[in-house]
Amino acid sequence: RNKWDFLMFLILETIAMLVTGVITSI
Repeated sequence: RNKWDFLMFLILETIAMLVTGVITSI
């Protein structure tokens, strides 16, 4: 398969963690 699927998954995971961190800090 493509590496892009894994790359997109990693990027989405990082964004999700950042969003969760921002929401909890508010």
